[in-house]
Amino acid sequence: ICFFFFFQAEDGIRDAQESRGLGDVYKRQGKDRAIKIWDFASKHLLHDSKPLYHGIPNCVVLSHDNKYVISGSNNNSIVIWNIEKENLILFEDAHEDEVTHLAITQDNKFFVSASKDKSIKIWDFKTMDLFYTLENAHNDVINSLKLSDDGRFIISGSKDGTISVSYTHLR
Repeated sequence: ICFFFFFQAEDGIRDAQESRGLGDVYKRQGKDRAIKIWDFASKHLLHDSKPLYHGIPNCVVLSHDNKYVISGSNNNSIVIWNIEKENLILFEDAHEDEVTHLAITQDNKFFVSASKDKSIKIWDFKTMDLFYTLENAHNDVINSLKLSDDGRFIISGSKDGTISVSYTHLR
């Protein structure tokens, strides 16, 4: 089964160019701030959560065990949603500016966030504590982020035209 996760915007539809191709999803789904899980093949709605989202999502990642959705928002927050239990964990002010990208380690022990504030943060997924912050990782907005398969390296790209490889010390 393939899944679609739709996050609803509480304050309307973002510009289609800024929405990374998800603008039509917001238009179709309205402003109910729910997470909807769809079976991609059959196009059937599998689950429709109660309204729970904060801000407009800029990025979304699914845990490798398919139990959690993590999203980063325009209001500097990170939201973790347990799909099975419908529990929500909200990190308000996770960054000083919009969260632009997320990645999660293969073992689901850590996740990484990047922001327009030019920082990269590593979070402990089990305790939900901030593990490490790399301030000023770039000279401008970080707009892409990838973890190596073994979780030892973070590769990030920035609006300043640079690509950075950082050692995580996670292994």
